[in-house]
Amino acid sequence: MAGVSDLPLVRRATTYLYSSFLSRQILIFEWNKSVLHGKAAAIDNKWATIGSFNLNSLSCYDSIKMNVQVYSPDFAETLRSDFDRVKSKCREVTNETL
Repeated sequence: MAGVSDLPLVRRATTYLYSSFLSRQILIFEWNKSVLHGKAAAIDNKWATIGSFNLNSLSCYDSIKMNVQVYSPDFAETLRSDFDRVKSKCREVTNETL
């Protein structure tokens, strides 16, 4: 998750959901070195998505946003390894630190 935001209201909305995530045993790691806008996911070590698309009408109709989906176990595993490296430079959010 983005630990730094150029939109304070978005940051507050995001952190509002953290307790709900944590109660469901979802691990949260924040990147605090810069604003983070990109989105990426590796699902079941089989496919991945990378891009800047937001789940809102602005991204659908007014902005030039897109994601690329890649069905490749090798690529998904590489992305998962990259996540692990990045995660080691993030701050883990816990109930105690929230």
